[in-house]
Amino acid sequence: MRLRTALLLPVLASVACGGTSCLMGRPESPDWQFQQDTDGTRCRVVTRETQTTWYRMDGSLQKVLLDTNRDGRPDLWAYHLGDPKPKRIEIDVDYDGEADRFEELAPDGSLRRVGFREGRGRRFATPGADGLPVLVEHDSDGDGRIDRTERLERGSPVAIEIDGDRDGRVDRWQRFSGRRLTSEELDTDADGKPDRRLRYDAQGELEGIESIR
Repeated sequence: MRLRTALLLPVLASVACGGTSCLMGRPESPDWQFQQDTDGTRCRVVTRETQTTWYRMDGSLQKVLLDTNRDGRPDLWAYHLGDPKPKRIEIDVDYDGEADRFEELAPDGSLRRVGFREGRGRRFATPGADGLPVLVEHDSDGDGRIDRTERLERGSPVAIEIDGDRDGRVDRWQRFSGRRLTSEELDTDADGKPDRRLRYDAQGELEGIESIR
């Protein structure tokens, strides 16, 4: 499956005014509220209808929140962080109040990485030049740490790294050829290095175990 951005960026451009021209020459309005964003940035915040826009004190955009279904809660968050174009977008697809899709964008607006909520966890995919994912990362328990990394070529896995005990270190390395698992290396003593290798035959059956230290 090819990965594309789910958001039409011109929509944001039409509803959000970026740059110092948004504030220059405009008298202070009672619509403005001064608030501090979670990263400590002091902002001018204005809410009109379904859109809340956070401007930095120099007039550049900090973020834009949209309530696309008019239920009183934002379901799209565009994080500009001082740039005219958004750097990160979060989308609440099912309108339950939590973001389900996470997009990281390059300066030209192309998709750099896309994430999806899966139960308590998240899955992130990085597209290659052809739009197919070349890297898929899983945070299966939602603790903010990646516990499974898949490297792919033309949609097929070539290597998988797994943190089975979720201690922040990989303890299982798998290698594939033509979608077939060919070998697996294990860290059995929890020192962060593989010490045992499992080899598999053409039918996927285990054909040998060897120490590699």
